[in-house]
Amino acid sequence: MNRHRGILLLTFCVSAMLSGCSSSDELNRVEATGVVTMNGAPLSAGHIAFLPIDGTPGPATGTEISEGKFSLRQAAGPATGRHRIEIRSFQKTGQQVADSTDSERNGTLIDEVRQVVASEFNTGSKLVADLTPETAGRLQFEVSNAPPNGKPAASSKLP
Repeated sequence: MNRHRGILLLTFCVSAMLSGCSSSDELNRVEATGVVTMNGAPLSAGHIAFLPIDGTPGPATGTEISEGKFSLRQAAGPATGRHRIEIRSFQKTGQQVADSTDSERNGTLIDEVRQVVASEFNTGSKLVADLTPETAGRLQFEVSNAPPNGKPAASSKLP
């Protein structure tokens, strides 16, 4: 009887170890790295989002852009397949505005910021990437400026 318990325990332990090696969400994720430029120069700071389209499984994911570069590790990366890409970057306008998230109306002021990337690369983005293990490690996106008279995003806070 003790021998059977030992075999069952060993089988359970081996199964538990093997299952720990598989992907927890069963998506075929890829590490996504690359470069974002604006008007030919590296985008100093911003955010890139990968939104699955055309039947690609998985949640949207994204990461920060710094000095034109971004990197998403495989564990948090997008699934293989087709994704719509959104790129955003905000810049201070030099003005202060009322904090719209101040529920107690204390008159708190925050820095006003505006989107510096043209809307065709974020809210109206038509940028698409077909991600595979071979392509996801060398992504390149070129964006252009938003019009200088674009509306500021008054309630956005900068870190």
